Amino acid sequence: MAALILAIFLKSEDQDAQINAKWFAFFTALATLIASLWVVFGFEIEEPGFQFSETHAWSFGIQYRMGVDGIGVVLIAMTTFVMPILIAAAWGVKANIKQHMVAFLVLESVILGALCAADILLFFVFLHCGAGTLLFLWGLSSGWQGIATRSTALFAIIWCVSGVLTALGSVLVLWIGGTSDLATLYGLSPMTGAGAAIAFGLLLAGIIIWGGCLPLCIRASGYDVSRGAIGALALFLYPVLRIYAMMRLVLPIFPLYSADIGPVFGILCAAYMILSACGALATSGMQQALSYLAAAKAALILATAMTGNLQGYDATVLQVVALGLVFSGLFLSVGTLEHQLGVSNVGAFGGVAVKLPIHGLLFLVLAFAMIGLPGTVGFVGNSLTMFALAQANPYCAVLFAVGSVVLLAAILRLYRRIFLGDLIRESVKEMAQPSPWSIYVLLPLVLAVFLFGLKSTPLSNITTEAVDFLAMRTDTAGALADAQAVSNGGKAR
Repeated sequence: MAALILAIFLKSEDQDAQINAKWFAFFTALATLIASLWVVFGFEIEEPGFQFSETHAWSFGIQYRMGVDGIGVVLIAMTTFVMPILIAAAWGVKANIKQHMVAFLVLESVILGALCAADILLFFVFLHCGAGTLLFLWGLSSGWQGIATRSTALFAIIWCVSGVLTALGSVLVLWIGGTSDLATLYGLSPMTGAGAAIAFGLLLAGIIIWGGCLPLCIRASGYDVSRGAIGALALFLYPVLRIYAMMRLVLPIFPLYSADIGPVFGILCAAYMILSACGALATSGMQQALSYLAAAKAALILATAMTGNLQGYDATVLQVVALGLVFSGLFLSVGTLEHQLGVSNVGAFGGVAVKLPIHGLLFLVLAFAMIGLPGTVGFVGNSLTMFALAQANPYCAVLFAVGSVVLLAAILRLYRRIFLGDLIRESVKEMAQPSPWSIYVLLPLVLAVFLFGLKSTPLSNITTEAVDFLAMRTDTAGALADAQAVSNGGKAR
């Protein structure tokens, strides 16, 4: 609604009107944050299922139903916390200010809509609407010069393929279950049979393909001051929502198939993690390297979610929070440097810590948080992840340990090439000092990284019922499969 008001009623192009657009967007995001806190503190942690529900019946078993569970509440709070920071980080935008602010608000609405959607079809409507808005932001960022590229064309293909697969899978779920309402689907027995297997495959493929868009987003955007914020928004739209879709749609509706493919899926994710981390080592673009690192981390989280045990589900939630907070900060930090020089090639930098020591320190803190430094938000999640993976598949845990080493090497190499060494390049010597805002916007993220690292209990308390439900669905599906196998003269799994 706020984005619509801004788009319709702010018509003037003078400087005062453009500044008002920034303040309007910022205070709207701040008001959304305050509203989300009301949801967080009003959420009954001992009550299972969806809360704050709103339902309007449509037809053919499709409903407009909104509601949140514990996992959704945590991710909503994280999204609304980060959004004012991203708008503040893009404060220096000079051209198309109103359009930038409208796009930011629309993307926040789309992400929150997906997190609140309690209907499988509605979720994917929100999810895919975000892609068009992000494409619009790319055009604004690059002055519409970098939009007609092979990366954009490939993104459009992936977007369409993912949309078709998830639409077909959702329709099959509607046809088999008689409804697309998630609460009703959760109350049914786990879906089995040929139709369910096809629906599971379609949804899984569509969600996995959707996550591959992140590196393409970074290639398509330009070098204005909003570049880091756009990278962070792409992070929420792709890896974060992809993991959430796995936990809300795939795992509880198809727990038996998820458990069956879990070991193979874990090995594939481990291979993808290692390849993505190697891609981060090989690429010359700074934000491109971060996108590969985020994709590698997301692969680890997806494999953790598919372990089918309680520790894995707990770890998944903590890791998603770490992913959102840490990589938002990394994207903003690197985006500032790329904007100052107008290039993304890491070879153009070196010795930046001499000129910008605070930026170097904050980047290093976030880099260590990414790999799970004790005291940071990633530490508890990483520990639970390795325990859950070792319990489910020791070989997979070994592969992910190797991937984590490559991940560590990639982020430290990136830090060394950007910030360490002698200040010898004239372009870096003459680089203008970035706005103090570039530091101010990182501080809340760094504080949150340490806050939830030192005390992650509030997150775990909110998600306990939702995580327990996932574990119960997995155990129930396994027990039913064992009983069916024994009745048919076979052996239990």
